[in-house]
Amino acid sequence: MRFVTDIAKLAAAWPLYATYYAIVLANGRQGYGVKVATFLRFLPVLVVTSAVWAMLWAFILGFVMRD
Repeated sequence: MRFVTDIAKLAAAWPLYATYYAIVLANGRQGYGVKVATFLRFLPVLVVTSAVWAMLWAFILGFVMRD
């Protein structure tokens, strides 16, 4: 049951979860500059996955509104 709940959370709020985990990843490093560099390295992954997530939702909503 937890798996279904996790999938529902990811479907609804993927960019928020990805950003949260990127911040957690960056905070695991020592030094302010290293934290910023780690987050900036992860930023392209956030942008691409959020864009894919948005396109999937637009595709789904487009089919729902068309009918």
